[in-house]
Amino acid sequence: MDYMSTIDALLLASSVPALYTLGSLIVKRRINVLGLLVVSGLLLSAIFALLFNSPRILLLQGSVVNGLFGVVMLLSLLFPRPILFYLVRSIMTQNDPQRLASFNADWAFPQVRSFYRVLSIVWGCVTIGQVMLVAFLAFNLPISLMLGISPILNFGIIIPAAHWSMAYFRKNKRIFDQLRHQRDAVAA
Repeated sequence: MDYMSTIDALLLASSVPALYTLGSLIVKRRINVLGLLVVSGLLLSAIFALLFNSPRILLLQGSVVNGLFGVVMLLSLLFPRPILFYLVRSIMTQNDPQRLASFNADWAFPQVRSFYRVLSIVWGCVTIGQVMLVAFLAFNLPISLMLGISPILNFGIIIPAAHWSMAYFRKNKRIFDQLRHQRDAVAA
């Protein structure tokens, strides 16, 4: 009985999230930055896996996307506003002009600028650390074991970071609300 190669099987499995993201782009007719990063990471991983004929490189797909996003987040700190500000803004405002104007006006507060910079640093470091750990394990553990523990590793790293982010947001939300209230009172 003929079986498919490990590389072909992993490429086939990784095509599902790529097709879903591209289908979502076609249906919604809007570019999803995170989805675009996912597809880019999947394509890069597939190209490298085929070039180097290594199924181990394909094991890094999800982590490569996270690591790539981490690098982008850290590099965005060199610009006036980190990319995380724009991602959160697109989610929170849903292109509503009033909410967009209010969100943009929040950038005037030093506390808001600090908040997004700290979030960018933490998530950049977490995601880069994740790809480094997964890369080490992918090249030192059997492929079958790595396929089993990879999702657990990803959740074990991302969930605590997400929990910290939510706690950090709750801690700062009260301050942001007070600042907005003061700004609105002065404007009225």
